[in-house]
Amino acid sequence: MEATLRQLSAYAAVARATSFTAAAARLGVSQSSLSRAVADLERQVGAQLLER
Repeated sequence: MEATLRQLSAYAAVARATSFTAAAARLGVSQSSLSRAVADLERQVGAQLLER
């Protein structure tokens, strides 16, 4: 399965903001949906991409 644009955007937003909460606010989505998108991406690549 390939990464989606939503997952990659979520990852990039969290990496830039250095916070799931700040990134979610900036994107106008809930923190839980943002976290889920990043977790799905991490499962697809088989590695933890962000430290929680």
